[in-house]
Order: sequence, then structure tokens, then C-alpha cells
Amino acid sequence: MSLIKPIAFYLPQFYETPYNNEWWGEGFTEWSNVVPAKPLFDGHYQPHLPAKNNGYLDTYNQTELATLRAQIDLAKRYGVYGFCHYYYWFGGERVLEKPTDLMLANPDLDMPFCLCWANENWSRRWDGQESHVLIAQDYDPDRYDEFARDLTPYLSDPRYITAGGKALFLIYRPDEIPELPKLVQAIKAKAKACGHKDAMVVGAETFIQPGHFNDPRKSGMDGAVEFPPHGVAARMYYLRDAKSEESARAKPPEARKAANDFDGRIFDAFEAYANALERPKPDYPLFRSCFPSWDNTARRGTSATVFAGSSPALFTHWVRALSDWTVQHGDPKAPFIFVNAWNEWAEGAHLEPDHIYGFDYLEALKTGTTLDRPIAHPFNWTDQSVKGLWQYRETARQDLGAQAGLNDVSARMAAADIKPKSEPPFWLDIIDLSYLALPEHAPREQILPDIGKTKEVVDDMRRAGSWHGAKTAIWRRFNHAHPKTPWQKFTTWVFRVVLRKG
Repeated sequence: MSLIKPIAFYLPQFYETPYNNEWWGEGFTEWSNVVPAKPLFDGHYQPHLPAKNNGYLDTYNQTELATLRAQIDLAKRYGVYGFCHYYYWFGGERVLEKPTDLMLANPDLDMPFCLCWANENWSRRWDGQESHVLIAQDYDPDRYDEFARDLTPYLSDPRYITAGGKALFLIYRPDEIPELPKLVQAIKAKAKACGHKDAMVVGAETFIQPGHFNDPRKSGMDGAVEFPPHGVAARMYYLRDAKSEESARAKPPEARKAANDFDGRIFDAFEAYANALERPKPDYPLFRSCFPSWDNTARRGTSATVFAGSSPALFTHWVRALSDWTVQHGDPKAPFIFVNAWNEWAEGAHLEPDHIYGFDYLEALKTGTTLDRPIAHPFNWTDQSVKGLWQYRETARQDLGAQAGLNDVSARMAAADIKPKSEPPFWLDIIDLSYLALPEHAPREQILPDIGKTKEVVDDMRRAGSWHGAKTAIWRRFNHAHPKTPWQKFTTWVFRVVLRKG
């Protein structure tokens, strides 16, 4: 049984458009970035590519009805309630509209949907910033009624998602919009004209620092939706010492690209998940969100942001935790959680099956939203003591082992007599999470901190690898300092193990 309704963000850029052909070359689609992506460091999982010969889709075209039908059939099979389509509107001009309009024109595509206005500049850097702008957002409050009027065919569709009778509408960057309450009122009026009780307008929590969340009601909106990795705290690691880091960043972007110098950012995926769980319930309505994995190498190249250590097992726990939170604290008339995303292949954020994990992330979503278990109550991560964290991790590990039919994992850990020292050895948990989700055999890269006990780190990691039949282990050590705080020295161990189940 599932009371939770997952909504996945849906990117409509996997087809040719006149603008993309003009800007990027004839025949450009999102696949043009995805397919040629290259690994940037040892063990880096790139490119992310659809799984072939799995009965699903390869590098598809979203203007083909068969593509949309296959996506909807697969999503529904694994419990995805609906898609949130990105809606691109630039001063009255629509772009990337064909997949959404094709869906709209075929009512037999039985999939609930809502819209998220992707109201940022379309830039050559793929980051919505002011540099190299291709199409700019030109906000004119006098045209807000026109904006709302253009929503009419979508809001009038019976498949449009509602929250307690209110049409659900998202805004990607609400902080950019002048006279935002005026726009919200125009959308609400149009929703009512289309037969809804009202509209529920929510702002995505984008481009914010962790913990710096603003009450959206002060801007005239009704609530917020999380948009990780925006606003999620996680430790960042560098793959070079301070001198090498400074030297690499001093090079022009073209030179860094030619030398394949990685100058991006690497974060710990587990830490992002754990810190997300610490967020207290706000006073305003909030929809929780998660991502299966994140790696925008296909778009940003050597300046990519990578969350290392993602796995379907870790994603299961994140989804499960957000499902529990939503049951306890959410609106029972709108039990939605959001997933970033269904098909953001160039950002490594996709529920759609790939050639490494297959359907595992979809299985994880289905498992995490199925409430055939006691709800965690109270859901509380405020106890930051080592003992509290350790107990949680032990419970999580045993639960994962039971799910995967690997009950001997806990027994092996007990036999190894691993005890918490100055802090729980989180790297052991991360390798366990990765192993439990492994499809047969695949390389997994983790980036791990040294807590000052180098020999213990190495010994523990080798022991963890031996539990799971590690075939290969490649160790690299980096003594480094943050360029801006060179007096802070860190040691990072990067390891790559090849594991095989069975």
C-alpha cells in the first residue's frame, strides 16, 4: 500500500529545436551532451547512458508518441504518480513545448502532470546565470495576465495535478520575479476560471544556502518545494593539493578542458541525504524532494559538480524517510514527494534505467514509497551524538541487508568486531550501501575522509572490501588544503573497488 504520490521532474529537451540547431549545431538535442561525456577522474561513472536491450528506450526522441507512451507506462509500473513538466515561457514565446503539448493532445496518455515555470535565462553555460545569455527572461508585470492565460489548456486538462482541489503550479526561481504576488494572483484567477477550487503556487528552493529557507508566503506564494542538490549541505573534497588546485584554476577554461583538469566540486552523497533529514518542519507547507544521483559532467565538463557515493540502496532510504515525513507532517490531501528527476541525463539525475543500474532506482522508489511497514515516529534526527547516529546506521544496514536478501552482512560485521571509535566509520556504511545495490558487478567510486587515523582507515577499508569479495582496489591519497584556507590541511583517500554479488 502506498499513500505517497511521487512526482518526477520531466525535462522536455530530447528533440531537435530551431534554437538549439542555431546555437549548438544542426541536430543538437540533450543527447548531444550526454553521449560523449568522459570520466574526469579514476572510477568516475560517465557517461550516463540508457540501458540497451532492456525492453525500454535508447536515446529517444520526445516528439514521438511511442516515446511518451513508453515513459508513462514505465513510470506508472513503478509507482510514479505524475510528471512535473518544465514550462519555458519567455515574454510570450514558448520553447521546448512539443513533448508537453503532444501529451496534452493525446488524452489516452493517462498520466497526471503539473507545470514548473523554468523562469531563468537560457544561457550557454547551462546555469541560468547572466553570462552568455541566449534568451533572457524579461519580466513585465503588465503581461502576467497573458502568462496566466497561456496556461489555460493545461489547467483545463482533467489530468492536471491538484492539491486538495487546487491546481499545483511550481516556479523554479521565484526570487527573480518582480511583483510576484501579482503573478500568483493571476495564476489563481485562471485556475478558478478553469474549474479548480484555486491554485496552489509553490516556489522551488533553488540557489539558496543550506538552512537559509525563506517563508514563501511572504512573497505571496502558498508553499515551497525542495530542489536538491540546491540547499543541501554536504562536505566537499578536492582531488589536488592546494598548490595544484590553485595552478589548475588559474588556467583558462579552454586550457583546463584540453588538459582534462578537473576543477569541479565533489560532494558526499550520503552526507547530503543525512543532512536533508535533519531539516525541521517549517511553519509553511513544504513538499520534500530527493535525487537518485547527481553529476552534471555532461553539461559542465571539467567544472562539474559530482555527488559521489550515490546508490539505489541509499536512494531507497531517502525516499522512505521523506515518505514517513510526509505522512506525519504533510497535507493528507496532497501527499506528494518530488524526485529530481525522471530524465535529467546530462545532470546524472534520472529514474529512467541506465546501463549500470538498470531499473534499480525505480525499484528503490517503489520500495521507499510503499508503506507496508511501521512509520518512523517520531521522525527525529536532532540527536547528533555518536551513539545515536551509530544506532541509526546499524538499523539501516540491517534493514538494507534484509531487503537485498543479504542477512549475513550484519553477521559479518559483528564477527569483524567493528566498534565506533572517535566517530562511526561512515565509510564502511557507504561501501555496504553501494554493495547491496550493485547489479552483478560494476565499479563504484567513493571519496572518503581520513579522521586522522590513517592506518585504521586503510585497515577498515580493506576489511570492508574483503567482506564483499573485492576483486580490485586502487588506492590514492591526496594531502590537500582548501585554496582559501590553506592552513586547514586535509587528507582524502579515494578508492575504487570492483565488487561481485553471489
